Amino acid sequence: MKKLLLSAIAVCGFASMAFAADYATGSLDAPLSVTEYLQGGAPAKGSGVPNTYVQGYIVGSINGTTAEQSNLQTAAPFSLYSNIVIAASSSETDITRCVIVQLVSKTDPRAALNLGDNPQNLGHQVIIEGTRETYMNVVGLKEAASYKWVGEAPTPGEGGDDPITGNAIYTGLTKDSYTDWTIDNGDLAEGISYVWKWDESYNYMKASAYVSGTRYATSAKLISPVIDLTNYTDCELSATNIINFANGKVADFCKTYVQAEGEEPVLVDLQPMPAGNTWTEKIEGKASLKAFEGKKIQVIFNYISTTEDAATWEVYNVTVNGTAASAVEEIAVEEGDAIYFNLQGAQVANPANGIYVKVVNGKASKVYVK
Repeated sequence: MKKLLLSAIAVCGFASMAFAADYATGSLDAPLSVTEYLQGGAPAKGSGVPNTYVQGYIVGSINGTTAEQSNLQTAAPFSLYSNIVIAASSSETDITRCVIVQLVSKTDPRAALNLGDNPQNLGHQVIIEGTRETYMNVVGLKEAASYKWVGEAPTPGEGGDDPITGNAIYTGLTKDSYTDWTIDNGDLAEGISYVWKWDESYNYMKASAYVSGTRYATSAKLISPVIDLTNYTDCELSATNIINFANGKVADFCKTYVQAEGEEPVLVDLQPMPAGNTWTEKIEGKASLKAFEGKKIQVIFNYISTTEDAATWEVYNVTVNGTAASAVEEIAVEEGDAIYFNLQGAQVANPANGIYVKVVNGKASKVYVK
């Protein structure tokens, strides 16, 4: 007679008691559907059932330690690499109808399936082998060991806009590009060895001056590589931010500057920003860069703390977008009907090396004169 196990099964975020002689595992040729998998439940953490196969559509990734609907990310750019979320339908967005799949670092499934590197995977169907186990307090699939695409494998470039497509002039502060940034932790007091540091687990740059119960006064900078805006117009900066323990002082503790080559840094208004009192509020802030068009710039994130207040600031996925101006190699003499203005509206007789507004027969266009 089979031994009966008493298990606490978490389904759709709610725990219930049930008897089960075994957990269905499926196979590569006959995998479990997401619906079947959820109905079967999962054993507690540390008591998983390996070699379990489930088939579903990749619908997103999720942040945090518990399965909360507000943490489900379903559109690019994606910032997480450690998990994906699969469902019975490619349009499903209810986390209680989904299975969260853990992608283990330095494995083939993580490299191929994570949405941070592969946004084109969104909406594609896949069979994944892993361990049936409670994950993020719900029925999950941990330690993905192998995978197989159902139908054609996704092609890079599909699945909507990702951080490297569209009108991006620069995309950075991701796990593949954070080393291009310069960390200036400033003058550190005894007892603290750094402020800004890359978090390998969650793939963001993190600043904090709270160490072992002590708050330190700091002013530390995170500085981008040089970003060339010399032939772009309508430029805009965006960055994703999470802030906690700011005590209502986000504007005082988390400042963003832009420094043009040869000029002093200028404080820019990156908005919206998080309220600064929770880990779950993840917001993409934006700021106009029109004042820096035609220049080479660096973005500076300046973390500030005191001995009374030391917030934690997490920032990643920095993008500078803009519209490429039409290039004009030279101004022809016979083009006498063309009138040129600089971006401040002043007429220029002999434009050179920059962006100008060209007016011909009453029609205006922006051009880049080399």
